[in-house]
Amino acid sequence: MITPCHPQILYSSCETESAEPPEGVCSLPGLLAWQAARQPQRPLFSIQREGSNVVDSLTYGETLEKAQRLADSISHLYDERSVARNRPVAIWLDKSIELHLAILATTFAGAPWLPFDQDVPVDRVSTCLDDSSASILLCDKAHYDRALRAVAARPVLVLPFDDLAILADKIIACSSKWSQPAGSDTAYMIYTSGSTGTPKGIAISQLSAVTFACSERSVLDVKDTDVVWQGFSPAFDMFIEEV
Repeated sequence: MITPCHPQILYSSCETESAEPPEGVCSLPGLLAWQAARQPQRPLFSIQREGSNVVDSLTYGETLEKAQRLADSISHLYDERSVARNRPVAIWLDKSIELHLAILATTFAGAPWLPFDQDVPVDRVSTCLDDSSASILLCDKAHYDRALRAVAARPVLVLPFDDLAILADKIIACSSKWSQPAGSDTAYMIYTSGSTGTPKGIAISQLSAVTFACSERSVLDVKDTDVVWQGFSPAFDMFIEEV
């Protein structure tokens, strides 16, 4: 039972028959596009609003459309700033549908994402931004002030997610030109705790992320009628399993 004061994320499962990714799918964007083509009207994300009985949700089709439109905005910003697509987009949002749209938009734009736990110290964010050479830091209102402190004088654009969505409505869409990233491309970066020194970044490839998600679905015997509670931090690899 979901209590109104604690919003929680629910997901539909990765609907495959084996531990292997679907034929021709080698990336997370490719997996979402494959699922959306098969079941566009099926709910993908659901979250109960805090302090309310209202549940917001997105279908696979709606999620794909929004992710591609937001990806256009990120691509526009990369081109405008003359930034290479291999530079990550850092993401610092509370758990929400917007968090997942930010992640999907980044990977659809062909850039790696760098996730931060919602309670991560500002100094750690600064360290990871420096080490990864991130170009953009996407955040929500709850993290905006801390994001500005983390960036300080660094050449990193702090961008509220709402502003990214506004930009998506202003630019000319180019998502029809979208092509699936290569399996060897970096999907995201995860940093070690740094308890024994400076945190170290690990790059996870698109194919590794897809294979992990689908193999976990097989091991846990998740059915397409199941829903999965999203409890892990986005800065932890098991987050991919829940998606």
